[in-house]
Order: sequence, then C-alpha cells, then structure tokens
Amino acid sequence: MKILYLLFAVFFLVLQSTPGFANVNHQNTTTKSATTTASPIKTPVTILQCIRVGGFCFGICLPPFRPMGTCGFGVPCCTFSYPLA
Repeated sequence: MKILYLLFAVFFLVLQSTPGFANVNHQNTTTKSATTTASPIKTPVTILQCIRVGGFCFGICLPPFRPMGTCGFGVPCCTFSYPLA
C-alpha cells in the first residue's frame, strides 16, 4: 500500500509536463514576419520533448552523456555525446 502513494506522485509529475494538462506555451511567441513559420523547439523543455529527440531524463548526466535541455523541475535531458577522436 505504501507504494501506491509513490506511484500517484510519479503519475502526477508525468501529467504536469504533458501537453494540454497545463495551459503553458513553451514556444517562441515573438512575431518575425507573416511569411515565416514557427521553428521547431531546439532544446526540450518537457519529458515528452526529451524522449522525442532521443534523450532521457536523469538527475545528472554522467560521461559519455551530456545535457541538451531540461525535462522540467531542473532535471536535465541527457543524450549520448560521440567522441571527436
């Protein structure tokens, strides 16, 4: 029964970052011109965006991984960085 509280908390945190749950616009709201379209999000700011670009959410990105954005609440979105050698 004690795990039920933990599962509820994790479920609530996942819902916090899903589109439509919170009415927050994370995209750029500045208008450049009528002919340009909005560019895709370059750095992820939610868990779903992190997963879509091939990353994963973890507390700290240890080598060979590097942070490429956030998953919300200050948790970095980590991705594999290829060595240049």
